[in-house]
Amino acid sequence: MNDRAGAGVMPGIVALPGLTGTDRLLAAFVAALEPHFKAAALSYPSDRALDYTQLEHLVRAALPRDGPFIVVGESFSGPIALSLALDRPPGLCAVVLAASFARFPWPPHMAAMLTPWIQFTPLGTVPKGLLDWLLLGRWSNAGHRTALGQALSEVPAPVLRFRAMQALRADLSARLKEITMPLLYLRASHDRLLPASAGRQILSAIPTAALHEIEGPHFLLQAKAEDCAQAVAEFARRIGAAGGHGQPALAGRDAPVPRQFLGFLERDISNHPERLQAVDADFVKRLRALVGHVETDLDAALPSDE
Repeated sequence: MNDRAGAGVMPGIVALPGLTGTDRLLAAFVAALEPHFKAAALSYPSDRALDYTQLEHLVRAALPRDGPFIVVGESFSGPIALSLALDRPPGLCAVVLAASFARFPWPPHMAAMLTPWIQFTPLGTVPKGLLDWLLLGRWSNAGHRTALGQALSEVPAPVLRFRAMQALRADLSARLKEITMPLLYLRASHDRLLPASAGRQILSAIPTAALHEIEGPHFLLQAKAEDCAQAVAEFARRIGAAGGHGQPALAGRDAPVPRQFLGFLERDISNHPERLQAVDADFVKRLRALVGHVETDLDAALPSDE
């Protein structure tokens, strides 16, 4: 049974897996959601190489039909979640991206250099320590390493290579501005695979997107399953309070307008530091003379006509 908020029914949550395509790596994340939400993780076939369009077709066939839901796209599955947000299938009311991308953010020359390596290097020759450093970092432990190793071993190397090439070639950046549904971006603070620019591209292009940063590695839904589940649950409750559709009530730096304005200020200061001017004492005195007697409650709601 899903939680309720006022008259709104809490949406279900459907999680899409990373490169390995297995739902088992999402088990802890789903378990952390299930006490309060109807949550499930999907998996992708491991016996054949399917491109993003084919995988999306399978995902669509597995989406809920009995009420509103949120799709969580982990890493590799981000482009699928974004494509769904563009098309808005019945019931989809919001999207969450976890350490993911619209266009893989590596420079073209680096992607070109890595393409032959991805296509022809046997995965068994990739040092496990390198994968551990890249995906887990200081959050690595025996359980995570075992789960990752098992998931990789169950997918044929050609399928993994094909998926990796799909990720390198994905590019939905030109259509991000068409997305109007609420989107939450979970950014890993210590992501060694995706730079922060992957999230910034999405956040700057989608007015309804909000950022939630969690201290953790690229394998964020595994290493910080509880924290991710809490962030998604709070987001889902806002969606549910809005009736399972429309824009949730975002606050603070997560609100679209303040976030965009603060982003503009950050870019302007970075690009034109010479424009910064000190505020002198006389200016402060003039301000106080003009508005010092006015009492303002910054937390009070605006009147309906404002």
